[in-house]
Amino acid sequence: MFAKIKNNIITSYQQEDLSTRLQRVKLGVLFGIIGTTAYVITSSLINPISFPQIPFGIDWLGLIGYWFALTTALSLAGAIAGWATEDHNGVVGGGVMMGLLILLLNTISYLSGPGVKDSYFKILVTTVPLIAVAVLIALVFRWAINRQVNNQKDENLLLKRKKTTRLYGTLIVTGLVLGIFARFDQSIINSLKTLDTRLQVAGAEATTTVRFPENVAASVSEHFGTPYQYLMHHTNTAIGAVDVTIRFNDGYTLTCLIPTDSSLFLVIPACSDGRQLR
Repeated sequence: MFAKIKNNIITSYQQEDLSTRLQRVKLGVLFGIIGTTAYVITSSLINPISFPQIPFGIDWLGLIGYWFALTTALSLAGAIAGWATEDHNGVVGGGVMMGLLILLLNTISYLSGPGVKDSYFKILVTTVPLIAVAVLIALVFRWAINRQVNNQKDENLLLKRKKTTRLYGTLIVTGLVLGIFARFDQSIINSLKTLDTRLQVAGAEATTTVRFPENVAASVSEHFGTPYQYLMHHTNTAIGAVDVTIRFNDGYTLTCLIPTDSSLFLVIPACSDGRQLR
């Protein structure tokens, strides 16, 4: 088997020169950057726009880190999609690589999560289908790469510019549309609304349907009634819950694991002072 793989690699190298490959690789990386940027713009704004009654904020430092990690994954997928001579090899290789990177990130998030963890099998079940999505994204990259390579061969400069602009516009619109799917479902919004009923009322003794863990109950109660913002994390440490940093205007910050399967009575399983669950 290994001999066959070795022969395939050697044959692939002999099919075309390096400059032709690098031309496609550069385009793949560029398209990864463009697509990621468009996606991150929409995904970071869709929830504040869709739910103005929820005090969403934007964690710019976390957003930049998320953009960098996602750009790295998509650019690598684009580079692999462009490197292969055969279209199907590039699509499958780029998609599988991106899927494995997503699995790696989810695994790191799972291992770094606090408290009792769900079964790792749940992580696999929710991540493996994303490989199919990653293959579709790699297919879009390969299609765009082939189109742009053909565009660059056009001798009519005006037509070449027009085709290139249309292609880049298509990629940007695709990224923007995909970002819409980052919109939270109603279960998450219901949990945040329930949490609002506690955070917005001053006084630790007020009647509430929200229960904070004992390690932060006393400290967070001192800030009830103070204006705050929710900073949503881009990766979560548990299935059926979201990591949320609550940043109060007086400077106090804590991060909690908010269940999404309850809205009337909210029992928060884990919280830590600061921006990370520990």
